[in-house]
Amino acid sequence: MDRQERLNLVNQIFNLYVQCYAQKEEELTAHDLRSFEDLLVIAVEVMNDVKVFDQSVLNPFNFIQLQLTQFGLAKSPESKSLLAWQAKIYGKLGLTSLLTQACERISKSE
Repeated sequence: MDRQERLNLVNQIFNLYVQCYAQKEEELTAHDLRSFEDLLVIAVEVMNDVKVFDQSVLNPFNFIQLQLTQFGLAKSPESKSLLAWQAKIYGKLGLTSLLTQACERISKSE
């Protein structure tokens, strides 16, 4: 898959994720919520496979990955998968203080 195809796939996944939350939240089960989180994890993984040579936060692929994890954590703050991906991205970017905070959040959620 080339970059544009990956971006299109991530866009479709994110649109599906947003549509899932457009339902009445009281009708959603715990299984539904975990499935929604999995959608974002897949989107982050798709973005992670893009070969990027600019390892800065300003790189659009890194920025999209961070925004996907932030959006998911706003809905599911205890999601270990999203927290782990966020920590991985922070580590890749050399953001040590944010990496430490993310790791602390993971250990607190256990």
